[in-house]
Amino acid sequence: MHSSRSWRRSGSGGVNADFQYINLYGESSGILETSLDLKNVIGEVDLLFRPTAAPTLRFLAGVRVYSVGQTVRLLGAYGSWMLSDRWDFSLREDFGGFGVSSEFTYQMMAFFRWGISGTLSLPFGYRVLGYQIRKDDVWMNTRMSGLVLGLDIRF
Repeated sequence: MHSSRSWRRSGSGGVNADFQYINLYGESSGILETSLDLKNVIGEVDLLFRPTAAPTLRFLAGVRVYSVGQTVRLLGAYGSWMLSDRWDFSLREDFGGFGVSSEFTYQMMAFFRWGISGTLSLPFGYRVLGYQIRKDDVWMNTRMSGLVLGLDIRF
């Protein structure tokens, strides 16, 4: 899985973009030989708002698009805390869908970010992303989780 994130902020607002390319392959040789080959692209753009009364909290609204042709509206919250000059810790949770192109989607992330310079940083942590899609006779209920390593470019 490849994931990259970038965001830009100005005052109390900001924009976040996320792109993931997932390529999974597996085989089983037993009584029935089976194989699975899954390629998936997920893109997301969010608008962020930081309330002046809570500077470590951001509210977000955005759109997540799956390679299966689904578009999902999102609502969520994102908190970030500076641990030192070059390190911070973030938590994020969002959910959406509500029957608009998908039945339901959710995401939970916890990650650290190491600031290499004023424009580059390396986020790493753990992410859970799930979605349920019902389209015609197809029902997908997918949950992906694992370690995340990314590259933030701020400009």
